[in-house]
Amino acid sequence: MEGPTLSLMSLGKSSSGNYRCSATNTEGTGVSKPQYLRVRTKPEAVTSCNATSSNPGEGKAVNLEVKCIAEPAMDASKYFRLKAENLNTGVVKEKTNLLKPVFTITG
Repeated sequence: MEGPTLSLMSLGKSSSGNYRCSATNTEGTGVSKPQYLRVRTKPEAVTSCNATSSNPGEGKAVNLEVKCIAEPAMDASKYFRLKAENLNTGVVKEKTNLLKPVFTITG
């Protein structure tokens, strides 16, 4: 603690919870109301992806489905973004998905 600032170091997700501060001097002790602290951590990397596509025929839209694995289990604070580029036309499509790294792109 330095001045009015309190720094908490080396926290992990398991450190999330209710915290309160207290101070004592010759006049007595003061205690703050509890405040919930949510510790967020860096998301884990996507470890592998598998893509499958439909082949509807020339001139028709193609559906591309991409499923990825991220370790460890999903956390509600994470989201995933897929960026797909058509190398022939340069068209880029982006999708964002909460919770699961599963995407479907059409066209």
